[in-house]
Amino acid sequence: MTPSTPAIEVAGIARSYDDHAVLTGLDLTVPTGTVYALLGPNGAGKTTLVRILSTLTTADAGTARVAGYDVRREPDGIRRSIGLTGQFSAIDELLTGRENLRLMADLAHLPRSDRAARVDGLLARFDLTEAADRRAATYSGG
Repeated sequence: MTPSTPAIEVAGIARSYDDHAVLTGLDLTVPTGTVYALLGPNGAGKTTLVRILSTLTTADAGTARVAGYDVRREPDGIRRSIGLTGQFSAIDELLTGRENLRLMADLAHLPRSDRAARVDGLLARFDLTEAADRRAATYSGG
C-alpha cells in the first residue's frame, strides 16, 4: 500500500439478511493515515460493514478494498494488514493505557527499541497522554 492508496475503498456495498436490507449501495473512502469513526443508530449496518471489510462475511453486491486488497479476492492480504477487536475484549482493564499499548506492541513483535516511541506517539495522536497511566477500567467506553 502506498501513501496515496486509500486505507479503505467501498463502492456500492449491499448486504441483506433474508428480506431485511442492512446496507444498500454504500460508498466510502478512508484516506491512509486518518482516523475514521462509523456512527449511527443500532441496526444502521456498522457492524455488518466492519465484518465485510475484515472478511468475516461477504457483501451481496459492490466492491471493497482494504489496504489495497480486494475483500473477495485477497482476504489473506487483508488479514495480514489489519487487526480487529471488539470494544470490551480489546484491553485489559487492570492495566493502564500505556501498559495495554506496550502489551499490543509485544504481541505485534515490535522491536523493543521502537516500542516506547510508538506507544508515546499513539498516546499523543489520540490525545490520551494525560490518561496514559490510569487504569483502563477508568476510561469511557464511548
